[in-house]
Amino acid sequence: MIWIGTLSAGINKLNPGSLQFRTYRNEAGDPGSLPSNHVGAFAETSDGAMWVGTWENGLARFDPLTGKFTSYRHDSEDSKSISSDLVMSLLGEPDGSLWVGTLGSGLNHLDVASGVFTRYQNDPANAASVLDDRITALLIDGEARLWVASMAGLSRLDPIAKTFINYPLDAPVVDLELIGDTLWIGTWGGGLHRYDPTNQRFTRYTPDPRNPDSLSHPLVTDLV
Repeated sequence: MIWIGTLSAGINKLNPGSLQFRTYRNEAGDPGSLPSNHVGAFAETSDGAMWVGTWENGLARFDPLTGKFTSYRHDSEDSKSISSDLVMSLLGEPDGSLWVGTLGSGLNHLDVASGVFTRYQNDPANAASVLDDRITALLIDGEARLWVASMAGLSRLDPIAKTFINYPLDAPVVDLELIGDTLWIGTWGGGLHRYDPTNQRFTRYTPDPRNPDSLSHPLVTDLV
């Protein structure tokens, strides 16, 4: 199946065999429907569940057996709820848990079994906190390390200490891609960066009018 999120018309699920679309939308008065028609992210966890991030009504889990959605919303009186209803990025872990990046309220880790969210947010007084709360992309590398892209650069989570090593960049990070052991970073205005884990160095690629073989534009929108 191919899942397609739209700006304002919900989700389309395409069967590649029949080329038929099934549409899921928010239905007023139906708590089991999609919580919002503004869809920004998908992720599948190891139990086969599909998770949907929306731009105004939080996170939802789709149950393929019932065709219904279970919603997870921010609750200002519950510190174990998701930190924001504006979800930008999702990433499933092999253990079945889920990482959730929000725009403005940091990173969340969801223990699916308990429904408890653990929040990781920027603390200006703590250099080992996540670099920025405006999370744009998430990636796990070949050594099972979580990389967090944000409007201010990159953060890498230490899975034991639960602290972050931060790499500030001069432009917002919009996408991450892992090729072999090398991490590629696309930025909005700062060109393309390459991180080599062997020497822990970044190399930057930007347009050079003297070099026709250089990057054509500093606004990188996607990597694959």
